[in-house]
Amino acid sequence: MLGEQLFFIVSLRRVGSEIHRADQYSRETMTENGNGRIHRFNSIADETPTKAVIRSHASLRDKRPIDLPPLADAIPCNALNALVNTGDEVTVTFTYEGTQTTVHGDGEIVIHEPA
Repeated sequence: MLGEQLFFIVSLRRVGSEIHRADQYSRETMTENGNGRIHRFNSIADETPTKAVIRSHASLRDKRPIDLPPLADAIPCNALNALVNTGDEVTVTFTYEGTQTTVHGDGEIVIHEPA
């Protein structure tokens, strides 16, 4: 699966049990533990939270954003954008694509894939 995720990767380095990758859009960190994989993405400037979630999931799955199911089936997109844009201390967690996805007000997207 890791080989499939290298589509947009510019650099790769392994440090302990974490894999740090930088692609042309953002930085992703992936950590494996007994409970599955945790992927952390950072949104880019002027990107809405919904676009950041879709981009992160597309990067993780090595798919085009258009090939993913509608995010609106998991959470109302306008509500997600409005809530997350209220401040850095806000977090919104929901299920999308079989993962627990958390969006933080500071722009971090955390995707937890269960084991």
